[in-house]
Amino acid sequence: MTTPQHQTLDIPVVDIDLPVAAALPTHRDPEVSQPARAPLADALSRLLAGPAVASFHALPWTDGHVLDGSGVGARYAELFGQAFLRLDRCYGGAALDSFFQPRGPLDQAQRLAAAAFGADYTFFLTGGTTLANRIALHALAPRQARVLIDPNAPAALHAAAVQPGWQVDEVPLLAAAGDGRTRPPDLAELCALLRAAHADHRPYDVVVLAASSDDGLLYRMDRILPAVAAASPLSALVVDEAWTAVHAFHPGLRRHATLPAAQRLAARCRDTGQRVPAVLVTQAADKTLCAARQTAYLHVVGGSDRVRQVQQAVFEHHTPSPSWPLLVSLDLARAHAQECGRRELDRVLALADQVRAALAGDPLLAEFRPPGAGEEPGDPAEPHCLADPLRIAIAVPERVGDKVLWETLFRDHGVYLGRGTGRSLRLSFHLGVTAEHVRRLLAALRAVARRWLTRPEPAGVPTAGAGVEDFFIPYPPGIPTAVPG
Repeated sequence: MTTPQHQTLDIPVVDIDLPVAAALPTHRDPEVSQPARAPLADALSRLLAGPAVASFHALPWTDGHVLDGSGVGARYAELFGQAFLRLDRCYGGAALDSFFQPRGPLDQAQRLAAAAFGADYTFFLTGGTTLANRIALHALAPRQARVLIDPNAPAALHAAAVQPGWQVDEVPLLAAAGDGRTRPPDLAELCALLRAAHADHRPYDVVVLAASSDDGLLYRMDRILPAVAAASPLSALVVDEAWTAVHAFHPGLRRHATLPAAQRLAARCRDTGQRVPAVLVTQAADKTLCAARQTAYLHVVGGSDRVRQVQQAVFEHHTPSPSWPLLVSLDLARAHAQECGRRELDRVLALADQVRAALAGDPLLAEFRPPGAGEEPGDPAEPHCLADPLRIAIAVPERVGDKVLWETLFRDHGVYLGRGTGRSLRLSFHLGVTAEHVRRLLAALRAVARRWLTRPEPAGVPTAGAGVEDFFIPYPPGIPTAVPG
């Protein structure tokens, strides 16, 4: 079955016959077991190991011959290496696989990803979650759609919802906490709104939720999804989990995620003869997994008809010339996470706890301590939300300012943090964070504290003619209003 705007093309898809496991694959120790399969990576490796191909299609730089003897070619080799020039091919169809109608190693890789994450089928995309969200939304919404969208959703989703004939309303949020954090949805108000629309025979076609934010707020989809489905059983869902792809590979993290909750809901609907709601989940593979930039997974729960709708939308929105290196990185990232994600996550979670303990216990770091530092994540008043244990906010002391702190950490100490709200900077504990990184971070914060925070704060702007012993520099703009003497 296709939605009205998707009736012009009929693109067949492979029947979904992979069983969906009740639990995700367990951690594999690479020292005692074979590496996880990566069929797309294997296929490209075999292609590169075979006889040289005379390509009359595209990509002049294939094999790098056209760059030989060129000064610019030397820069290519310096930055990319000859291996990348060989890897970046434009092959499709019988040469490797079809992107839009995969029947070979790409299809195998996408099925392995679906089994690993807990979806009916998974699509590999090369435009990041910006494109993945657009595809997901347009796959499910009819021409005269009613869409309920989370204000916390990324801007690209709001832009994608601006369509002729669409009525777009916003998910109600709880009152602001006053500290700049992302505001959680008001679940009671959300469900009341959905029930009223359903009772009025005008249910929302699609509900869009942003289940993970860049400042570490997580929606407990194990609680939110059943509540939304009960309030509006005819609504489909698009869930942005850009920041939490890696959570699927750790039992303590995945239990609140969308895909396990969607599979439980689907099983319950099948048992009771109810309609299985479509749930599409988008995840950035580069933010928390070892995939290249601009890569994303689009997971589908809801059966082969929903998979066919998404495949149609992929055809309509995705470039017909995807990068095979990016697609291969999606295959390898999933295999790496299955092989050693659990072990690496345990290590990184311990490092995050080490930073929390330092912030809570070191008086020198007191002004970097965020509100609630040292407390358990989550708020009893928001039982459907919690804090991502892989994210930490560093409070910005007023005497320093976020721009000065950010630039000082990067320029003077080689420590890079995500920008925050002006009151905080963000730490993301991804798989690449090491004990040495944590040591450098804490040393840098202590150095900043000694430089900026151990002297008494000036009482105010000096009056004209008064003698001062130091510079007084409001920031911005960074121009002294008083100098020593």
